[in-house]
Amino acid sequence: MTTMKKSNKWTIFIFLSFALFLNPPHLTARLNFDSLDQAKINLETVKISKNQFFVFVKNMVEALPPGLGTYGRVPFHPCDIKINNQKLFNQFNEKGIKLNYLSNPSCDQAIISKLLEQNYDFQKKNLSKYNHRRCILSIENILSPIFEYYTIIYEEKSKKECPQCNEMEQSRLTKIITYQKKIEDSCESEYNSTKEFLNALNNILDQTYSNKAKMKRK
Repeated sequence: MTTMKKSNKWTIFIFLSFALFLNPPHLTARLNFDSLDQAKINLETVKISKNQFFVFVKNMVEALPPGLGTYGRVPFHPCDIKINNQKLFNQFNEKGIKLNYLSNPSCDQAIISKLLEQNYDFQKKNLSKYNHRRCILSIENILSPIFEYYTIIYEEKSKKECPQCNEMEQSRLTKIITYQKKIEDSCESEYNSTKEFLNALNNILDQTYSNKAKMKRK
């Protein structure tokens, strides 16, 4: 009787194994290439809030290694902000062009313009196309020197020795003043909107770099 039960069990096992071999279960993790297509981003309609942008800035500063980068720079790209959980630089526009490859305006410039229009009452229509382009380009150019200035103040000067710090600080201040003058000239009636944005950015950077330095000393 026992032998018969064992024989039946083996028969059932062999039958089920053979059936699974002929009819494998459906794979739920099957790739769907239609769903792998990336969503296209229209930079004309993309929404960027103040909070979203400044959280991005804060997170970037906190993640940066201490000190100035290659060639004494701290590159800052507004288009590194994440939309749909991906950096904009790695996404594509409605024409299938990677946003990283856009020019006139670049992705960085488009994000700066949208941020100002949507949050700081910046009226693009009040500027000629030429001056709008100069205005946004000047704002783009002032950003990295501001980051570098605070990096020097809070990180480079905290080192035991930094004989070039005062010279580097003055160099960044000179750049900032130069670009600020260009912003004032090219942004014309919209200068106050750009100044409000730059003051807000300045406050965020000062606070974030200061907190980062305090955490390092603990």
